[in-house]
Amino acid sequence: VEMGSGDAWNVIGVVHYRRGEFVEAASAHLRALAIRERIGDEEGTALSYINLGNVYSDQKNPKLALDHYLRAAKILEKTGKSRRLAAVYLNIGTIYAEEEKWGQSLDFFREAKKLAIASGNRALEAQACNNIGVAYENTGRYDEARRAYTESYSIGEAEDDAPSMIDASINIGNIYRLRKQYSEALSY
Repeated sequence: VEMGSGDAWNVIGVVHYRRGEFVEAASAHLRALAIRERIGDEEGTALSYINLGNVYSDQKNPKLALDHYLRAAKILEKTGKSRRLAAVYLNIGTIYAEEEKWGQSLDFFREAKKLAIASGNRALEAQACNNIGVAYENTGRYDEARRAYTESYSIGEAEDDAPSMIDASINIGNIYRLRKQYSEALSY
């Protein structure tokens, strides 16, 4: 019964989150978390931490978001849920990127890519490659950024994933713009 109650609070939290009602979403996810921790539901606990991290991230509270994502990651590392862990690593890397901690962000993006490959999640792999490119671009490593973006584009093309292809194309064009290679930039 309690597991169902934790799941119900989770759904309520997701509904509030999608409606932009972050205080209510956090409250519901905290209730779900308390139940899930009490009954020893590790996967549910990790999901509650992820959801809370998402709420705090959208509230522009990177410290709280990071804390919750790291807690989720610790559980997922134990349980072997590589697909979900890859997504959490992307979230952690994104927070570090927003704080311009490029080395740390790159570490998490690389780990996310490895896990995405291991779990066969090509969409996450493409996103990880794109994020790796962003980290390289912001540290002036343009050749490596272009390679990462090109890899993201290739994955998107193979998977018929238009959003990945669009993001990668824009980013490749931006690399050429940064290098003042304007005719090449325009082709993207």
